[in-house]
Amino acid sequence: MTQTNLVSVLLEIHGDLQHLSNGVIVADCSHSSEFSCDEQQEILFNSNVTFRLDSVKMEEEIWLIKMNASNEGQSIKEKYIKDSHRQREDLSIELLFGRLMCDMGLWNQSQHFLENLLNNSNNNKEDLSMVECSLGEVLQWKGEWNEARKYYDRAYDRIMKDTPTSIKNLAFIIFNIGEILHLEGKYEEACDYYERALAMFGKELTARRMLKMCRNIQEIGQLQKGERDTGDIALIAASLRGFGKIFDRQEQYDEALYSHEQALTMFEKYYESSHIDIAVSYYYISQVLRHQGEYEKALDFSQRALSIYTKYYPNGHAYIASILNSIGHILYCQGKHDEPLKMFEQALAMLQKYYAFGHVEIAFGLAGIANVQYQRGKYDRFLAFNEQALEILRKFYFPGHDEIICILNNIGYIKNELGKYDEALDFYRRALDMQEKFYPSYHANIADTLNAMCNVLRCQSKYDEALCYCQRALTMQESYYPSGHASIALSLNNIAIILIDQGKYDEAIGFQQRALATVEKYNPSNHSSIAIYMKNIGFILNKQEKYDEALDFHRCALKIEEKYCPWHEREIAKTLSFIGVILVAQHKYDEALEFYHRALEMQKKFCPDGHIETSHTYNLIGNNLYDQKKYIGAIELYEKALAIQEKHYECPHIDTAQTLNRIGNALYSQEKYAEATEFYKRSLAIREKLNPFGDAGIATVLCNIGKALYEEKKDDEALEFHRRALIVREKFDTSNLIDIADSLNFIGNVLYRQKRYSEATEFYKQSLAIREKLHPYGNTGIATVLSNIGGALREQRKYDEAVDFLQQAVVVLKNSSPTDQRAIASDLKNIDFFLVHYGNKT
Repeated sequence: MTQTNLVSVLLEIHGDLQHLSNGVIVADCSHSSEFSCDEQQEILFNSNVTFRLDSVKMEEEIWLIKMNASNEGQSIKEKYIKDSHRQREDLSIELLFGRLMCDMGLWNQSQHFLENLLNNSNNNKEDLSMVECSLGEVLQWKGEWNEARKYYDRAYDRIMKDTPTSIKNLAFIIFNIGEILHLEGKYEEACDYYERALAMFGKELTARRMLKMCRNIQEIGQLQKGERDTGDIALIAASLRGFGKIFDRQEQYDEALYSHEQALTMFEKYYESSHIDIAVSYYYISQVLRHQGEYEKALDFSQRALSIYTKYYPNGHAYIASILNSIGHILYCQGKHDEPLKMFEQALAMLQKYYAFGHVEIAFGLAGIANVQYQRGKYDRFLAFNEQALEILRKFYFPGHDEIICILNNIGYIKNELGKYDEALDFYRRALDMQEKFYPSYHANIADTLNAMCNVLRCQSKYDEALCYCQRALTMQESYYPSGHASIALSLNNIAIILIDQGKYDEAIGFQQRALATVEKYNPSNHSSIAIYMKNIGFILNKQEKYDEALDFHRCALKIEEKYCPWHEREIAKTLSFIGVILVAQHKYDEALEFYHRALEMQKKFCPDGHIETSHTYNLIGNNLYDQKKYIGAIELYEKALAIQEKHYECPHIDTAQTLNRIGNALYSQEKYAEATEFYKRSLAIREKLNPFGDAGIATVLCNIGKALYEEKKDDEALEFHRRALIVREKFDTSNLIDIADSLNFIGNVLYRQKRYSEATEFYKQSLAIREKLHPYGNTGIATVLSNIGGALREQRKYDEAVDFLQQAVVVLKNSSPTDQRAIASDLKNIDFFLVHYGNKT
């Protein structure tokens, strides 16, 4: 039968015979070939030769493959055998071969080979416990943890029956059971098994005692002394690495890093040159550094691990895929998009080849791709990838595994971003229930979820409830980290933000300053967080109208970000926008516009297809134009923002409501009251759907509708909306007394025009009482209300009282706003009118 799927290949092999070792045999056998001819030669290489692939390309319908022959394969093979025998001397060549196939990622072949060894045990002298243990390792790699545990248990039972008992092999099996438990998320049990493995060598060491011992250099030396040629040190180092993994899960990063560093020191001394165990330690160190925000250092360790993996393993090995995922996550944390996506997709392709039926590593890759989609504003794709990851994790993990909890929290976060607050809270509550049930002592993780729930409640204007959650988180963190920790800053920051929302700026700035000081003390290299907390302080100062100080904080934050985090374009764009906001408050409109455009260009660069954050910048530019009374231009920008938001958000969202309200304001300022009312009502409908019980934002829109209807002379409707606004403010926004005073004054204005002067006077006086309490020395708002009361009393023919209030208004205006000559003149004119026409009655 003729084969039709063959291609022509020409191998071009280069090799320097002088540099190949004696174990490498290269022979010219063309003279003995039955196909030999003058034009053809044959070269035979033995199995010790390794070929390094240089290039593969097509030339004239022939594939040309260029390779270099080396003796590296011989050295790798010899090192593998040597290192394996140093750890366990009783391994036969057959068992070594089966384990080598496992290490190379040939798991099915390895399993088949080892099962044959086990089934044919009568015909060989294999140590059956080690065959069973090796089968357990193969199944562990394949993600079949229950089956792996069965083989480990069988091997354990077999060794316990042997006389004498092999302590080293027993310790190795106990350690592997610990690794299985760690994979299953049963960290406390895993820790127990790591400690039991160490105890087999007479070392009664817990994780904490091991750490304490590691901090004493002399004791480390004693730990290694006398055991240099055994596998004890390798197992002790592996156990220490196991402790490090658990500390990392507990968010005790300093302890985790120290554990991994000490394990690495042991491995480097034990193996003398590069080894997979060293690469694995590099990998876990990079994980901890990433969690600490040390991205450059993390990237360095990941790349060092990758260089070892690629030296020993074929391209596409699961270890290589895992490290590519790790690098992808680091690059993502640095604010990059295309590079991490390529890493995740490359890793995913490798893993799907190895794990045809799924594996947790595939889920981690999917979660990484989801994060990139989030950065690009593709929230629907973020959810889709996370849901795929969740489905895989549920297949392999028990229902409360912390990786499942992590995905639930991720979904909750995006639901909150989309304005689906009830759904977000549902995901967070499910995550919290799991944490409290399965990881009750992991207070740092629980605090993270509490802080996330606090953010949702804040978005719902449930400030008291939100404050309870973040205060509970703070208490947990302070108990969990008695010496202090950078993560405490998050709770302090959240408390500050809630206080800002409530208008309590003096209290807020104290918490924000504590947050900044905490990060600067415990994680001074986390420049990104330091910059964020500096910006938050600047935000509060801006609210307090301390513009120069606010600008200083934002400019300082910008310098930090541009120097230390230039890749974090998203945060830099936010900083540029914040600076623009302050400049607008200082009426420096042109300068502000420059910063807004810089932010917009940066946003278009990292996400050109209408990212949601560009809508925020369009709104800010619109506000700039609005303040300059350039209403038509402002509306154009607001409409751009609205188009992005309506396309982006699947459900009603607060951002959309705010933009609709801004358009309404611009139309109102153009005296297009009917059109303004329509936009206000659309904004109100969204807000009431998001929060049917009411909040300060709803009160603002109700008030705006009332003002527009008042201008349309629809007094009954206007009065209804102003009364509704007052009810909401008195219920949900009691701290913002000035807005309550405004509502009272607006109601008074409507009643005045309805000639209900006595009622109007009562509302004006209530407004005045609040204002005088807030500003005992007077301001223009007080002068306005005094003048309004004077007008209402005049209509009731209470001229003496009317003159008295008008005179008070003039005094207040002269003291608080002496340049407002128009208002002063108006009140003086009214006073003169009363004195001339009604003087005989006063």
